[in-house]
Amino acid sequence: MVNLKFKIVLVLSVLLLCLPIIFYIYNFGLGIWQEHSDWAVMGSALGGIYTPILAILTLAVLIKQLQLQVQVKNYEQREMSRRLVFEMVEKFATKISEMADDTQVEYLYALSELPKNELQAASLKSELMDIMTLWVSIRAYIINYNKIEPDLSIDLRSIPILHLTFRVCYDIDKAYMIHLSKSSDEPFLYQM
Repeated sequence: MVNLKFKIVLVLSVLLLCLPIIFYIYNFGLGIWQEHSDWAVMGSALGGIYTPILAILTLAVLIKQLQLQVQVKNYEQREMSRRLVFEMVEKFATKISEMADDTQVEYLYALSELPKNELQAASLKSELMDIMTLWVSIRAYIINYNKIEPDLSIDLRSIPILHLTFRVCYDIDKAYMIHLSKSSDEPFLYQM
């Protein structure tokens, strides 16, 4: 599609550049003139025609170049943003992995199974506060990134699984949804 469009523009540009010469030859003939003034008249006529044509073609090329620069800039910004988000999720998932020993993993499972206002849930939440705080950050990055790049959000959600396990991610997410979520329309990130 792009090649066809480029070829059409190229053919039209060449045709546009050839038309003035064709019209001049049609009206005044083809030849090598003896008089200097005849050459000057031809040069003046063709120069007057080609100057605006070449100016318009130059302007079109500059506009296209500007559009391409904007596209490249947008692409680079998206890539930089993506890299930053992935790095932050990786960093937080690594910290959770370092903090989550077997006891805390058991606490996460227990917290995910307790109802919202259970008395034991408050003590487990305070025990797991650092992990849950990091998880809130991971959730925010994943949910916000999903709005921008929904096709890549599965890649982002896989990062915590690589550092923890799916079960730990599921338990943290479930515990978050039951005990920390303020809104009922927040999505579960990890479901069984």
